[in-house]
Amino acid sequence: LNILQKLTKQDRHIAFVMVMDMLTAGIDTTGKTMAAALYFLAKNPDKQQCLREEVYNNLPEKNSSVTKEILNNSPYLKAVIKETTRIAPIAVGNVRTTIKDSVLGGYKIPKGTELISMHIVTANSKHFKDHEKFMPERWLRTE
Repeated sequence: LNILQKLTKQDRHIAFVMVMDMLTAGIDTTGKTMAAALYFLAKNPDKQQCLREEVYNNLPEKNSSVTKEILNNSPYLKAVIKETTRIAPIAVGNVRTTIKDSVLGGYKIPKGTELISMHIVTANSKHFKDHEKFMPERWLRTE
């Protein structure tokens, strides 16, 4: 906020552009994640029904407010969000550039190579059984 205040004094147009970039970045990522979640739920009616039941149990009235407590008691909703971002990540992760020749998993990586690995991990059956399937249950803790 302090930076924006300083920019406003110097150049209101640049400050406006920065604010709009920040807002649309948040809206865009949230919107894409919601669209992906709705798509996966539509393609998996059984998962949609599980989420529906959780929502109706936590919000019995149409006008019920969503509170932090309700969100904390919504494990399936959290699992749907985690599974959505696993299958359809908005960002591919941080890009790293190797500073020296390296060997990673038996592969030679030359100096200066840019590495992006998040989706490789989340779409790998070694790390996620049935990785191509939408399975929010994989994120639920059994106690």
